[in-house]
Amino acid sequence: MSKTTNKYSPEVRERAGRMVLDNPGQHESRWSAIVSVSSKIGCSAQTLNEWVKKAEVDSGNRPSFMPLIGYARVSTEDQTPLPQSEALQSAGCAEIFEEHASGGNRARPVLARVLERIGKGDTLVVVRIDRLARSLSHLLEVIERLEGKGAFFRSLQDPIDTASPQGKFTLQVLGAAAEFERALIRERTKAGLASARSKGRVGGNPG
Repeated sequence: MSKTTNKYSPEVRERAGRMVLDNPGQHESRWSAIVSVSSKIGCSAQTLNEWVKKAEVDSGNRPSFMPLIGYARVSTEDQTPLPQSEALQSAGCAEIFEEHASGGNRARPVLARVLERIGKGDTLVVVRIDRLARSLSHLLEVIERLEGKGAFFRSLQDPIDTASPQGKFTLQVLGAAAEFERALIRERTKAGLASARSKGRVGGNPG
């Protein structure tokens, strides 16, 4: 438990959570309500969000708000992720992680930390798909990992939101496209080996 949470009694935490739940019409969104109430009582929005989810569970309801976690990436140190971060913040992301790394590099420490941080019901949000992955196989790999944790994925500028039926359909199309691409590669490989054999060449290490 964090030091921030320890400053407040269970009664205060419950009352703060109820303040958000009982006044849904006073704010544009659940997150804006959390930001407003947290500023009044002097705690972080992330901490209050946890109290809200607990208040919903205690009242017998399934939590209707889960954190949006943003990921912004640029390739070089002289580029800035600020425009991406601002877009993610406007979309309601509770946390935003920024990284300077090549999109072709799958072993990105910040992305690894984000995927470890995300929990059930959370949504990983990016501005564009290419900020997360530069290949279809990597994109599907990340989304599969999120689904394994009960989390979702959303791209602000692409028609992908795995929490929606349309987004799931798009994901199925992408999965089919990836399988088609793999099948083409296999066929090209077989055709290349057959052509080499017909010309008296044998693939592999000649030793």
